[in-house]
Amino acid sequence: MRNNTINQKLQVLESARETLKNEFVGLDKTIDQLIHYTTPWYTNNEFLDRPLVVNLWGLTGTGKTALINRFAELIDQERNLLRFDFGDHSDRENTRDLLYNFQKYRRDEPRILVFDEIQHINSINKTGEEVKHENSLIWELLDSGKLPISNFLGSRDDLYEFVQELEYYQVHDVEIKNLKVVRNRDFYLDLNKRIELYNRSRFDETENVDDNIIKDGLKNFLYTKNRDKFNTMIEFIAYLNELDLAQLIEVVKDAAQRALRHVKADYKNALIFVIGNIDEAYDVAQTNNSDLSSELVKNLSSRVGLSEIKEALLKRFRAEQIARLGNNHIIYPAFGEREYSDLVEKSLEKYSQKIESKTDIQCHFDPSLKQYLLKEGVTPSQGVRPLLSTISNTIGAAVPHVFLMVEKMKLSVKTINWKVENGKLLIDNGQTRIYSQQLMSHLENRRKSKRDDTQAVTAVHEAGHALLGYLLLGKLPMKISSQTTSKSMQGFVEHEIIEGVIDSKKTLDKQVAILYGGIKAEEVLFGKENITLGASNDISKATDFIVKAFRDSGMGDNFIKTSRENPLNFESCELKEDVEKEIEALSNKAKKMAEQTLLEYKKELIALSRVLADQSSIDKTEFIEFVDSKNLKPLNQEFKYRDVLFELRNE
Repeated sequence: MRNNTINQKLQVLESARETLKNEFVGLDKTIDQLIHYTTPWYTNNEFLDRPLVVNLWGLTGTGKTALINRFAELIDQERNLLRFDFGDHSDRENTRDLLYNFQKYRRDEPRILVFDEIQHINSINKTGEEVKHENSLIWELLDSGKLPISNFLGSRDDLYEFVQELEYYQVHDVEIKNLKVVRNRDFYLDLNKRIELYNRSRFDETENVDDNIIKDGLKNFLYTKNRDKFNTMIEFIAYLNELDLAQLIEVVKDAAQRALRHVKADYKNALIFVIGNIDEAYDVAQTNNSDLSSELVKNLSSRVGLSEIKEALLKRFRAEQIARLGNNHIIYPAFGEREYSDLVEKSLEKYSQKIESKTDIQCHFDPSLKQYLLKEGVTPSQGVRPLLSTISNTIGAAVPHVFLMVEKMKLSVKTINWKVENGKLLIDNGQTRIYSQQLMSHLENRRKSKRDDTQAVTAVHEAGHALLGYLLLGKLPMKISSQTTSKSMQGFVEHEIIEGVIDSKKTLDKQVAILYGGIKAEEVLFGKENITLGASNDISKATDFIVKAFRDSGMGDNFIKTSRENPLNFESCELKEDVEKEIEALSNKAKKMAEQTLLEYKKELIALSRVLADQSSIDKTEFIEFVDSKNLKPLNQEFKYRDVLFELRNE
């Protein structure tokens, strides 16, 4: 019988896996991990002696929370899910009470807790100092599944006072029925008035003295002390109505004892999802540049593994806290071009199906619409939210207008065509224009080639970086931009990330030469007196790179790290001067290398600059076509460490 139950649950999980993969684009591997990690909890929940913790990390907007919510729905556990958004201050304040109440109402069912935005309850600040959060309690819950919860919600002294009063009534033969005084009522009311019992904090101050032995305020308080025994307040009141005075005294005494007692929220067999945006692990997390290549962001995010996540977590949490997270970590990938394209396709398909189901009208979406949505909606470091918002604002906002116009024009429509042309959304039925709307092309308008002096200078600058990157180190640019959506950045070069390429002392001068490539390209083509202020950024980057290489990485002749955090470690002035000389020498060598290389390939520099002066950007494919047309090849062979190692003779 048990095997049949387990088999049924496994089938539910497989069905959930299939549905999730159909609904969530680009997350197949993530979904497989989710099903794998949660299987023990879903199939053998009663055998767990501590909570099953599954962690989800990634950039913002990658669908972490949405995936968990949908997963809970598909396994019919949505009602047993309690989510805490620690980015929301109210959730941070009420965690303890919510956990207790949720346990009470779901004590006999499997439970799912979601601790979302966990980065907001960090225990270490940016300066490395420990900070206290009211939600530090969750770490104990993650470890053992049990959480002490103070049950002191009122005045214990008031309760003991009330017990004494009830015992006094008992001595004087007061009797109750349905919580009302039915014997010696006059004695009760007279005494009640004289001691002004109704004015105490445990009662409702607005109630008048009557024959009710307990006021509503006290009933509510007593219920909070007994909610582990009763499912509802109604059930508890029904119980109280059956009590005589002696029994009521015992209930109030018990409540007084419970007022200082701690109860435990027991989640030892719960499934706990910990979700966070750990920006420290992602190089691109702090940029909102919409011109970044989504492929580059995807590539960079794919290099983030468990080690990088744990290293980033150490900047926010103590080591023992990180240990309590366990080792079930799902690291979300960033989307690349294919995933964003698939998301647009799936979203358009949903709109098409919904429209057809309600109107029998089929939709045909022109590629121009998809292209607009991708160009206007994608900001790679922000995940899918900006794109989904753009789709909704473009398609969703137009749908009601289309329906109204079809009805108003009394058209017999079987198919409607959607396309974007000259910045407008155009919808027709193949013969008649049904609807048109000027689109808010904020990003695309800024990306448009201006073909002015600013773009010309930027084109030369970025062409210098890209050309030197290819010639000196064989680096292919993913994208070269001479016109961007950002006012603070005129252009940029994204170099391809190549696995297995090692930075070394031998390539140091070439790397610095590439950093000087922009300013040197301006100098070669426009003259030294016409280089622009924007070129100062090259100098800053090159200087920072060299200083870090020499002082932090020991790339000088002495192979000594000369920057130390410990002020007690003495650094000799003599050594410092030697390093400064080496830094200056390498900088001069790199500048000369950049200038000589660009002069030698001046024709190619001019040709690439002219392309970028007319186009706002070129991608990797276009760059490869350019270098092939010029018959350009990298000038240096990459040093192959493994080949050299195995070619060495044993001595």
